[in-house]
Amino acid sequence: MDRPTLSERLRYWFDGWMSRGAVALIGLLGLASVAMVVVVGTLAWLFHAYPEDSDGDLFDLWWGGLMRTLDPGTMGGDTGWGFRFFMLVITIGGLIIVASLIGIISGAFDDRIAELRKGHSRVLEHDHTLILGWSNKVPAIVRELVIANASRHRAVVVVLADRDKLEMEDELRARCGDLGTTTVICRSGDPKTPADLRLGSPQWARSVILLAPDEAPDPDADVIKTALALTNDAASGGDGRHVVAELRDPANAVAARLVGRDRVHWVLGPEVIGRIAVQSCRQSGMSVVWHELLDFAGDEFYFTSEPSLAGRTYFEAQLAFETCTVVGLVMGGVPVLNPPSEIVVGEDDQLIVIAPDDSEIGLGQAPAGIDETHIVAEAPYAEEPERVLVLGTNGVLPVLVGELDAYVAAGSEAVLVAPGEPPELPELAHLAVRLVDGEPSRRPVLDRLDVGGFDHIILLADPASGGFRAGGQPHAGDPAAPARHRRAERPAAEHRQRDAERLEPGAGRGRPGRRPDRQRQAGGADARPDLGERRAGRGVRHPVRRRGQRGVPAPGRPVRGGGRRGGLLHRAGVGASARADRDRLPARRWRRRRGEPGQAPPRPVRPRRPADRDRRAVAA
Repeated sequence: MDRPTLSERLRYWFDGWMSRGAVALIGLLGLASVAMVVVVGTLAWLFHAYPEDSDGDLFDLWWGGLMRTLDPGTMGGDTGWGFRFFMLVITIGGLIIVASLIGIISGAFDDRIAELRKGHSRVLEHDHTLILGWSNKVPAIVRELVIANASRHRAVVVVLADRDKLEMEDELRARCGDLGTTTVICRSGDPKTPADLRLGSPQWARSVILLAPDEAPDPDADVIKTALALTNDAASGGDGRHVVAELRDPANAVAARLVGRDRVHWVLGPEVIGRIAVQSCRQSGMSVVWHELLDFAGDEFYFTSEPSLAGRTYFEAQLAFETCTVVGLVMGGVPVLNPPSEIVVGEDDQLIVIAPDDSEIGLGQAPAGIDETHIVAEAPYAEEPERVLVLGTNGVLPVLVGELDAYVAAGSEAVLVAPGEPPELPELAHLAVRLVDGEPSRRPVLDRLDVGGFDHIILLADPASGGFRAGGQPHAGDPAAPARHRRAERPAAEHRQRDAERLEPGAGRGRPGRRPDRQRQAGGADARPDLGERRAGRGVRHPVRRRGQRGVPAPGRPVRGGGRRGGLLHRAGVGASARADRDRLPARRWRRRRGEPGQAPPRPVRPRRPADRDRRAVAA
């Protein structure tokens, strides 16, 4: 192989220098400027090409040439053609160098802005809330954090996910609205990677939320890997922060607890949703209570420490607060709701209170006394078998059925209506499950069940049970889904054309390619009696326009068909349309049109012309 030439070596060196960035390019331009000024100034000094009033100092020539590279207007007072020529060369070279310098600096700023928009820079915040992963729950979580941070002067929420930074910011801006005193910062990166995890500064965060990504094939695996990177990275350490992680499959709970140890609190989404659904369906109004306690609008749970209550009983602690309600204790890190009233509060114990905000938690004056007239004895309750109707199925169903079995009396029944095979259910002691194979959204299926005979009804949402799936694909079990999907894929111009054809009088008659049973004949006895209505799509019937509207003649008049050019429809077809029109109109309105006694006079009838009789004869 041939040895590289000198030009190839210089080109290789220049390419390597160019790849070093803007600083290297600026330095190269500076060296080029100095070299040009030195060479041209030295040539001018050797040829004595300098002004007559100058003493010919070489350093003065170099300095004057350097000033001309920065300001071309300096050469306006030069004398002597030789000196002017050399200074012109320096000025032209200076223009090229300055223009290149401006382009390099502008490009460096553009590259820096583009790099910042990618969201790969580190967040230098303290006491912030860090959300790892992206799902459809992120906007709701941010809205709740905005309400919770309303009493703070400046709060920061950082979202780190493997998604484009601008897309996350646009979605949060559109779905969260006014953020108040909270600042939301988005960063793009893989939370499972320790290098990307450090972008969110988890070691300085006050709390960390791990979410299962919606688009991942195995969301629980991603969450467990993120928790592993968070707990094992020394640079991301910090035992004082609260770490909460979402888990969807209860089968992964054991592995998740081994990874997170006692530093991560795992929340099983299906289990929590199933328990709340059971409690809400059995107790009227319970959903309002859950909504009030679990969101930050209104009252919510808080943990607080009050050293002044140490050594006092739990009953005395309940009476010590004026703007909040004490509902439990945290003893040894274990929360206990409604403990015995005689238990003594320890120095390290925390109180569980319900308050409007953490800024309003404070001791107040004890009440003067207790009004025992407001204490009502619990009414006796006799357990009876119950019937529960469950429509649909998803991952919450096993937890929901198991939770129902723990509350209902023996002999209770749960009827599950869902297409296909149901998921595996746990062993039940009090509840008998009956499976009905059918689509819950079909009215005949519900009519056969006698819905009014059930005590409770639970509806479960399943993305794959009907309509469109994620990604816009129709479900095979929905007969109308393929037609809706085809209509969604049509362009807008085709929609307008099809709608215009349906509304045009006589449209579709004799249209090539239509099914024979749907073609409407334009002849006497073959005319169909349902010409007063036209079908548009599956199961949707659109009435024709009323008489007197543009394009629809009065009954009995011949009209031209929209299917065949020049074709005439028999008046019997229009008469059938009028009869169908009469069936749809109220009786009083129809009598007024026909002009019966006691009603408004009929409209005058235009005398028939011979041409009309000729047309009717041709049509017949």
